[in-house]
Amino acid sequence: MKKSLLLALVAISMASSLQAQEAKQPEKKNIIKTDIASLAELRYDLNLQWEHAIGKHSSTQIGLVMHDRNWYFNRFGFSFSASYRYYFSKKKSLMKGFYISPFVRYTFGQSRDVKYVNGYGSRYGFTLKFNPQKYHNYSYMQAGLKAGYQWQIKNKWVIDVNAGASVYPDFSNMGKSQILPVLGLKIGYKF
Repeated sequence: MKKSLLLALVAISMASSLQAQEAKQPEKKNIIKTDIASLAELRYDLNLQWEHAIGKHSSTQIGLVMHDRNWYFNRFGFSFSASYRYYFSKKKSLMKGFYISPFVRYTFGQSRDVKYVNGYGSRYGFTLKFNPQKYHNYSYMQAGLKAGYQWQIKNKWVIDVNAGASVYPDFSNMGKSQILPVLGLKIGYKF
């Protein structure tokens, strides 16, 4: 009887010790993500982002996008982005809940020459004519603000949905800028 009681106490002690060790493990501070919205829009973009917690309610995020064969410009290029995120969540989990995020992005690459031609009878009122032998280089900066919500599933998987606005240079309007919407739907892994 004493052996059974001693064995039971040792087992309970070991189980509670293991639970305490699991509870004390530091929370994962990194997330790697990809934007699945770009795949749904058939842009053929490879989009990778890394988010790193820098505080209880804040993180930084950097991203790299490789643009390949956009259907209307037949372009190839890269985008680099950086953003700061502030999470309003009162929960103890890092990088979870509603957030707001200012960001900047630099994009550069090469695009096929495009001319707009009045296209009566075309679906959009104009026709694009491509010159397959003529390409030009492009580069531009943009800045914006996004708001979103990030869910965590079992503290490993992440779903990130956001929307906002960005200031883009407008190349068709003599260099004036325009404000356009920005949407994102990302999945990721927390480590």
